Amino acid sequence: MANDVELREVDSMSNPKILYLDIETTGLAKAYDQVLQVAYAWEVDGELVDERNILVKPSVPISRGAAETHGITEEMVADCPSFALASEDLAARIREADIIATYNGNHYDIPILDAEFKRAGMPIDFNSKLQLDAMRILQVMRPRTLTDMHLEYVGTPLEDAHDALADIRGTQALYRAMKSTFNLDSFSEEQIAHSLKGSNITIDGKLTWDEWNPGVIIFNYGKYSGKSIDWIVENDPGYLRWMIDADKQRFDSITVELVEIARQALSGTASFYQWVRTTYGPRPLRLPDMLSDEK
Repeated sequence: MANDVELREVDSMSNPKILYLDIETTGLAKAYDQVLQVAYAWEVDGELVDERNILVKPSVPISRGAAETHGITEEMVADCPSFALASEDLAARIREADIIATYNGNHYDIPILDAEFKRAGMPIDFNSKLQLDAMRILQVMRPRTLTDMHLEYVGTPLEDAHDALADIRGTQALYRAMKSTFNLDSFSEEQIAHSLKGSNITIDGKLTWDEWNPGVIIFNYGKYSGKSIDWIVENDPGYLRWMIDADKQRFDSITVELVEIARQALSGTASFYQWVRTTYGPRPLRLPDMLSDEK
């Protein structure tokens, strides 16, 4: 197998130092939210040793949804040290490690920790460390291509894969099979499609629903990426006016849609939220929540 060849071509380390780590945060916005808790430990002979678990006090509020998820409140961290004061040992461990092991760390833990260390004036070169992300193992070992999914859910190989017409036939058969498998037959295609939007309000994700605070809208563009639209309107409405008047040839990432969003936001947050619901629809329910509501 090709993967076997690739694995053999990588030189094995002699007793690599593997540091397992995980974090809990004030929210999910990697450019804004901060670490509340860090746990880390070495792996020795297949066991975790020298486990550490620290709480830190952030400089931004803990979102309600985050607190409901991990149970860490403002009161619990009120007397804790800042990340900068509490992370010297962690920084030393990361520098010493050959491999950093996480679950979904490549996408979540590492970018947030990288931002925290930079804010603390202790930049860490995460790129120099091998990343052992358990989620990536699932993605690699259980491919989710149309061909693989067709065989798993429809039960037959996809004939003529990568021919466009064969692929759309396979996609339709896969959708129908998955709808039945996950007991979604009572929902319309419109309901399912709306749910699959997830947190995104706009297709490009420049406007999203806050993962942790139902009903709050997050702006994901420019210097205030990750901030709520309410915060921007209250603290720097001039930024929205700049966006409307900016040279669109020079700032070609400012779309017509983004300009309309800025205009609507300047009309007031109450009317803006109503405009969003009218234009884009209400915040979607997740498919599991839709099934729960049916019971």
